[in-house]
Amino acid sequence: MGRKIGIMGGTFNPIHNGHLNMIRQARGQFDLDEIWLMPTGNSPHKGIVDNPGRYDRLHMCQLAVDGVDKVLVSNWEVRRSGKSYTYITLEELHKQFPDDSLYYILGEDSLDLFFSWVHPERICELATILIACRSPKETLHAIAVSQQISQDQADALTRRVEEEQGEAPVRKGSAPAEEEISHGSSLSGIKRLNAELKRGNQGSCREELQDKIKKLTGSYQGSFRILDCGRMDLSSTEIRQMVARGEEISDCVPAKVADYIRRHALYRRDARYDIPAIEASLRSLLSPHRYAHTLGVMHTACSLAMTYSYPMAKAQIAGLLHDCAKYLSNDQLTEIAKKRGLLISSGEEKAPQLLHAKVGALLAEEIYGVQDPAVLRAIRLHTTGSPAMGLLDKIIFVADYIEPGRDRAPHLSDIRQVAFYDLDLAVTLILEDTIAFLEASGAEIDVSSRQTLDSYRDIIQTRRFQS
Repeated sequence: MGRKIGIMGGTFNPIHNGHLNMIRQARGQFDLDEIWLMPTGNSPHKGIVDNPGRYDRLHMCQLAVDGVDKVLVSNWEVRRSGKSYTYITLEELHKQFPDDSLYYILGEDSLDLFFSWVHPERICELATILIACRSPKETLHAIAVSQQISQDQADALTRRVEEEQGEAPVRKGSAPAEEEISHGSSLSGIKRLNAELKRGNQGSCREELQDKIKKLTGSYQGSFRILDCGRMDLSSTEIRQMVARGEEISDCVPAKVADYIRRHALYRRDARYDIPAIEASLRSLLSPHRYAHTLGVMHTACSLAMTYSYPMAKAQIAGLLHDCAKYLSNDQLTEIAKKRGLLISSGEEKAPQLLHAKVGALLAEEIYGVQDPAVLRAIRLHTTGSPAMGLLDKIIFVADYIEPGRDRAPHLSDIRQVAFYDLDLAVTLILEDTIAFLEASGAEIDVSSRQTLDSYRDIIQTRRFQS
């Protein structure tokens, strides 16, 4: 007998406690054997708002369900180079697991837009659709994220939601929500929401949902079931805005996710750097060859960031400052490291030039005003790597090796091609060539480089085994 597998797609930007509640309710109400979280790679809509990158969203999902029984995180759509269409994913899953029954979990806001999905009739053939009831307030924000209305329009309607429910004072002189919506917007579901709010009856919302299900069942001959999740006034949009304002989000997301967002400075408003001024400073400090290399790394890092949907501004400043301590002598690097209490490995004691990465992160913070921990970490790790590198760490590590000015490394053209479709493999190949060169020349090899290579070889081997 096949399994009953729940598929829960979405951007998960970020995953929050409301998503986890949907998982719990789906497992309990429909007796599902497993639930697979499947973060979107490239959205078929206009884009993912405030997107930190697909791999950060994937990792947050993994942290959120770590230790949760029978809940798995799939990189099925993240690995796909093209856009993530649900019907393609379900067809691939059905082909690989023909004996299993698929249940696709989505929110009521997505149901309002189901007709606009690519091949909704095919989705209905392949899976039972579970629709999670959400509060009207959350639905408004979800529709805004889907680009069907603007965030300003959603905010206007949210004010109406709060006023109708007595959660916020009515602002004097404020225009009705309907008047704040442009005539060109998609309002088919919005007017219904306003009517529901005026009635103030959750039961009425459920009746409206049942009516929509009847219509969709008739149109697509599918099986639509209601997933009762209670009131969930959580929205990824609001959580991102809270982070940008510096507010606490520990009540909204799992602790590990909150810590990840903090450590990697996700969703914070990007600092504005005076790039021309920093370039002028580096030009005066570095040799012409080193300065040309620095610009090459910066531009290559920006290209990789665009390829992997990572914020380009972070990659730009990390690439620009990655070698900002290269003008210092070995004695100066060692002296600064000791005075500032930086950990010096045995490899760095024998090859002090490696310290330019750690000292460079220090200078980037104290001289150039970089406070983003993700940028500082990428600068710090760009020479030796680390077994637990984040996406920006890998981007800078690879950009440093493949920038256009490089011309002596073996397999360079192959690695340049690989870097733009498989960053983990590029890291592995770079480390293999670098360590082989250092061994042949009798140079010191930092233990971190060997540990990083072992880790990435395991990642590549595991991925090949699973594919």
